[in-house]
Amino acid sequence: MIFLQEAAVYHASQWLSLVDNDRDWLTQWMPHLKAIQTTKQAEAYVRRNQHRNFYTGTKIYEIWEETTLIGLLTLHSGHFANRSVDIGYWLGRQYTRRGWTAAACQFIFSKVFVSTAIEQIYIRCEADNKASQAVALKLGMQYEKTLKNIHSYRMGKADWLAMGYEEEDLLRFLD
Repeated sequence: MIFLQEAAVYHASQWLSLVDNDRDWLTQWMPHLKAIQTTKQAEAYVRRNQHRNFYTGTKIYEIWEETTLIGLLTLHSGHFANRSVDIGYWLGRQYTRRGWTAAACQFIFSKVFVSTAIEQIYIRCEADNKASQAVALKLGMQYEKTLKNIHSYRMGKADWLAMGYEEEDLLRFLD
């Protein structure tokens, strides 16, 4: 059973360990992780974004499986006029292929669409990132376009709510 909670500074060393275990694999998709090499840098990343929203920075959520931190999910690049936000995520490699990324996205989609004015959520991933493409398709997102080798997938609020999201998804957050 997985759940999400807002990132906490005191967990930074835990997710940094996950990054360190899979750094080469993770940074091929998320080059910004190359700059986070120490616990102090990981803590600063969380602090910098802790009190921001996805319009002014990056909203970071930890992905937990029971008592184990398995990855991070972010909301970023919010566009107020378009009422849109991008989602990013990663799991430690040992936690992949279990459906947990799609489940975490499902939880955040429900939360964002029910509790904010956001009308569109995007997943943008490299053309050869087949795992992220599979997550987008599993969630029922629509492929939009490829620009500079980046695939763009979109989910609209009306589409998500019409699919009959589970209100239980909103209980998967520790606030």
